[in-house]
Amino acid sequence: MEHGLVRVLDALTTILLIRALSTQDFGLFSVYQSWVGVALLFLPALEVILYRNYATLKKDGKLARELSIFKVFSIAKVFLALIFCLFLALIPQQLSYGSKIALLLLAFALPLSQAVYGFMREPLKFEMKQELATLLGTLQRIFILLAIFLVSFFYARNSFLLSMACLVVYVLFGFIWYRSASKHLPLKGHVPLKSAFQESLLILNTAVLWIHLNGVLFQFIQTFDTFFLSIYKFPLEEIALYAIAYKTANFFQIIPIALVNSFGVYLGLKSSGFGEKTDFKHLYRLCLFFMVLCLILFVVGYELEVPLLEFVGKGKVNFENLPKVTSYFRWQLVGILALCATHPLSTYLVSKANLKQMSLQIYFPWMIAATILFGFGASLGPAVVVRLNLVTYLLLGTLFWIFFLKIKKGRFENQKTYQK
Repeated sequence: MEHGLVRVLDALTTILLIRALSTQDFGLFSVYQSWVGVALLFLPALEVILYRNYATLKKDGKLARELSIFKVFSIAKVFLALIFCLFLALIPQQLSYGSKIALLLLAFALPLSQAVYGFMREPLKFEMKQELATLLGTLQRIFILLAIFLVSFFYARNSFLLSMACLVVYVLFGFIWYRSASKHLPLKGHVPLKSAFQESLLILNTAVLWIHLNGVLFQFIQTFDTFFLSIYKFPLEEIALYAIAYKTANFFQIIPIALVNSFGVYLGLKSSGFGEKTDFKHLYRLCLFFMVLCLILFVVGYELEVPLLEFVGKGKVNFENLPKVTSYFRWQLVGILALCATHPLSTYLVSKANLKQMSLQIYFPWMIAATILFGFGASLGPAVVVRLNLVTYLLLGTLFWIFFLKIKKGRFENQKTYQK
């Protein structure tokens, strides 16, 4: 329920942004969103380590110190992101430096806020305060929607005011998160900067690093198409139309992601490792179900493509460019649903397999292949790049299955190295 609500609110925010920004502004905003993946490499979420040792830290009285380390690291991530934005805005574009800074901050705001709030959000879940975390996350998104709506209503196409309004909401909710979480968590501890960064490096030298890398690479490669189109200096108006088609197709992930989260919770509650026959049965059935579901979603998307695109891209998608945007949408929809069909398998592997081996045998080869494909394909234009999306997602699915079958058939000398 929570994930579905978050996805719906994020979808509404995307639709409002498309309408609130000019075509050029939205094109550049989409380009900057593709650069977020680069910055995320330097913004790891240390708090995921709590899923392994929260109970031990609390029992030993070390939780306050651990949360203080996360707090210092979160502040450092904010400064790193700001420096990255200032330098990235120096890259020549069709807009002024002020507009570029505003759009950069807007593009970075969501992932940056998640990076900052994370060290409070995750512990609240372990303290059985999931309702509070859900409430704060939902209210934040509602206030973002209101900010975008009000600014666009009174100051149409003003990207600077729009960005500033959203940033005010994010900063305000930073204080709200801290005050609310402080009632349930020991957040007022202090750790010397040197010690905080030394211990942060120690935490990164665990499974946290591989969790972070796998997640970042997965997100970054999903934006490779826009990233390389901007490298080859395609017009921002063209990139905007491409991004509208992509974001419309991306809405069809809402149902598959909401459903697969339940499978992830089921696996997380089980203590068994890789190879449980009951898990395999659930996995195979769920894979088949997702294939059928994705086929149904494609038919729905194909039938509703024109009204959907005209609604989402209101003011930007018109009679002249509709055939081109429709073509983008169809290819992207097929690619995204091909990716969704692998969600049960990828969820199972993340829960049960060795994360380092997944990086080395799945995500790094996938990144290399995607870089080569998009690097050359982008020079030929969006019509070629959009087809390469499907190729890269099919390649990822193939790598998932190869990795899964290797483990299952026991082709590695030490099966235990693939346990989590």
